[in-house]
Amino acid sequence: MIAGTEDKPYQHQLTFELHGDYYGAQLPMFGNKGIGCMECYLSLYGQPRTTTWTSLDSTALAGSTSITVQDSIDWQVGEEIVIASTDFDHNQAERRTIAAVNGKTLTLNQSLNYQHFAGVENYGTDKL
Repeated sequence: MIAGTEDKPYQHQLTFELHGDYYGAQLPMFGNKGIGCMECYLSLYGQPRTTTWTSLDSTALAGSTSITVQDSIDWQVGEEIVIASTDFDHNQAERRTIAAVNGKTLTLNQSLNYQHFAGVENYGTDKL
């Protein structure tokens, strides 16, 4: 399967529909949904992006309707993002649609259900 090339990226919407429950059983390291390719060729070139992922610049509290990220982004209103879980429970990852972009601050289409930490506390060996 081929969609676009590096020189001529595919500029339209391409949708893969994966069936099953979002919170269904997970395969270790892979989750419960994925696209696999065995003895085949999968080549996807879409709209070039300056940033495909980034980290939070500040902790997003449960109930927040916006997040601030560390890197410059070219993400657009209407695009869907996932804020990864920062808890041991992977189910705290949250999918949201971008409602507005102001620099590195994104307004989300609905508030967050969970807190998402921006950093990890650096504990030295003296604190173990």
